[in-house]
Amino acid sequence: MLGYTGPVSFKSKPAAVVQPALHRVAGLGRRGLVMGLTAALAIVAAGIVHERLVYAYEPRPVILTEGGQTMRATAAGQLSYVDPDAQFGEVVYSILANSGDLLSVKMPCDCRIAPLEAFASGATVLPGTPLLDLLQSEGTLTASTEITFEGSARALAGDGAQLVLQDGRVVPVTLELLPAPGAGAALQPVRINLPGSADLERGSSARLRFKRQLLPAPLAAGLAVIGRGLSMGGGAKAEENPDAR
Repeated sequence: MLGYTGPVSFKSKPAAVVQPALHRVAGLGRRGLVMGLTAALAIVAAGIVHERLVYAYEPRPVILTEGGQTMRATAAGQLSYVDPDAQFGEVVYSILANSGDLLSVKMPCDCRIAPLEAFASGATVLPGTPLLDLLQSEGTLTASTEITFEGSARALAGDGAQLVLQDGRVVPVTLELLPAPGAGAALQPVRINLPGSADLERGSSARLRFKRQLLPAPLAAGLAVIGRGLSMGGGAKAEENPDAR
């Protein structure tokens, strides 16, 4: 066995290094940044999940137009003449039909003309192509579209219909189901009743969506009543104690 009888010394612990205040602040800032980014990602994910669960969007766009009668092409051919300023009795458009005939259509009323996309000289049209709208009234907007039969089921179930406009505004609307063109039609025509108080522009487009009822209707109505009661109670207390802040 080996032994040692000399002096024994122990290593002292190194003194704790005190980090400068700037390093501590930088570390707190990095942790705060990570926590903020995590919270932002969680909020974005929650918004996407909420959007998918609560709202169901229809594929067809909605175009806001003024109420009137639509004039359509009566034959296949090419528009050889158009007059968007035609008056009553004047020729509003002419079609050079594929058969070689020249078909001229006169303005049937003393009303305004709203040209549609195909109303242009030289455009090729088919029978039934919408060319223009005849407008009798000023400023009355209407809208119609075709929705899926899943959307029809949602409308009949009481899901709220809304229009999402180009500027991001959401306008609640009501739907009126129209007769389907045929027994095997894949889409259901609907007329969209617009609120008169909404500030809408002719020709603007929108998307139609349904707001799902995640809770049973009686429960949702009860929660709404409770919420209104709580808000009214809070307002009454604030009026009784206006200086209690």
